[in-house]
Amino acid sequence: MAVNQRPRPVRRTSVGRAIVLACDSLATLVVSFGLCAVSLLLPGLTEDHGPATGPTSPKALAFSAAALLLLSSLAVTATLHSYGRTDRLRRIARWAAAARLTLLVCAATASVVHGIVTIELA
Repeated sequence: MAVNQRPRPVRRTSVGRAIVLACDSLATLVVSFGLCAVSLLLPGLTEDHGPATGPTSPKALAFSAAALLLLSSLAVTATLHSYGRTDRLRRIARWAAAARLTLLVCAATASVVHGIVTIELA
């Protein structure tokens, strides 16, 4: 870049997009902490206290891995949005946050609907 040229300023995030990013961060943190809690409590919830239900059981590790994946995707999105030098990177981060929020809401809704249908049919 030449000495006299200024970098283009990055546009500010609108209020609506900031609200989506905040809701995404909050939902991701709550779900990941819930997954961590389930992975810690899972061995005690089963009736068999054998070696398959220990703290390193495959189900508990899967919940822990899912929580780690959510937290790492949140960190990548926040880094891209905060330190993105171009509008394109920030736009990608906003789309990733919106997609993650949509997936979390759909998963929670499906879980509630499954619980209602299971209880009503039982």
